[in-house]
Amino acid sequence: IKNKQRKRADNFSEAEKIILTNLVFEYKDIIENKKSDAVTSKDKDKCWKTIEIAFNSRSSAKCRSSEVLRSCWDNLKKKTRKFFADEKMQLYKTGKFLFILYFYVAYALPIINLFILN
Repeated sequence: IKNKQRKRADNFSEAEKIILTNLVFEYKDIIENKKSDAVTSKDKDKCWKTIEIAFNSRSSAKCRSSEVLRSCWDNLKKKTRKFFADEKMQLYKTGKFLFILYFYVAYALPIINLFILN
């Protein structure tokens, strides 16, 4: 039995993360919709395909599929939530809000706004 190993894709650059965040923010009403019925799922899939086309036309790196873009978006949201949960815990422990500058990147601000608005 021969095992075919999947070749690992390149990591997303900071510029690609910013492009993705801006595109997702344009379609946030569809993508972040809490419903999970068939119609909503189809709308989300169409929306991700639209984002895929727009992303690949704007990005100079390799083409990314909608599944990879969706996974990256989920990871960005997860990291942002974790970061602010840790900051909140630190605030309750010490009474000081220590905003670590290395995390302060351009793609984090729209994600933060998305959480605050929803």
